[in-house]
Amino acid sequence: MILAANETLDLNASSFRTEADKIVAAHPDVILTEALGPTDATFLSEVKQLNGGKMIPVIGTSADISPDWYKSVAAAIGASTLATSFHADNLVTETSGPAYSPFQSAIMSEQGKVGSTGDFSTYLTAPGAVHLYDGINLAALAMVEAKSTEPSVYAPYIEKIGDGTPGAVVVYSFAQGLAALKAGKAIRYEGPGGPTSFDSFHDSTGIFQIDAYNATGAVQVTGNITATQLRALS
Repeated sequence: MILAANETLDLNASSFRTEADKIVAAHPDVILTEALGPTDATFLSEVKQLNGGKMIPVIGTSADISPDWYKSVAAAIGASTLATSFHADNLVTETSGPAYSPFQSAIMSEQGKVGSTGDFSTYLTAPGAVHLYDGINLAALAMVEAKSTEPSVYAPYIEKIGDGTPGAVVVYSFAQGLAALKAGKAIRYEGPGGPTSFDSFHDSTGIFQIDAYNATGAVQVTGNITATQLRALS
């Protein structure tokens, strides 16, 4: 892969015509992006305009699988254009089971309380919600076990709780983990993002799925990349 152009977008700007012009002039095979909905909507619409009304293929991150992002970008470049020109790499998340139920309750309890447009239930499979939820639970449980909120003290417990130790009881929510720790048990936390497997770089890579939107905005899974395949690249 050759990087044809690299442009940083000011999220407070109202136009990205200069950056879009440079992108179009570079004739890239694909645009890689991770920007909030309104920003990508403006930027990609200007790319389309400057490219003679034709959209350059786009690959986004999991941040682009959200109802807000879809609504903004589909309105800017057209739902049919977005459906045929966009893919995203998205972390696989669970959609049922003991870890999903408390997560679903936590997320849906916020519906109507936070500023959001589109289908709120999309957040149930959006890694930005799933993995932040898991990360917060892991950190909170690590603080409880370490009896400290000092990062240098509780950080080592994150991998211990994530990967578990021999004899550890599996817990699927913060409440379950807290109860088990108070009972003096070792725990392994498994959330809706699936089990962790930290490597020597303190990274836990799960399965990535390749997603696209159809013309009505529903997310379609078009393929998967395993953790083994990803680690082979590094």
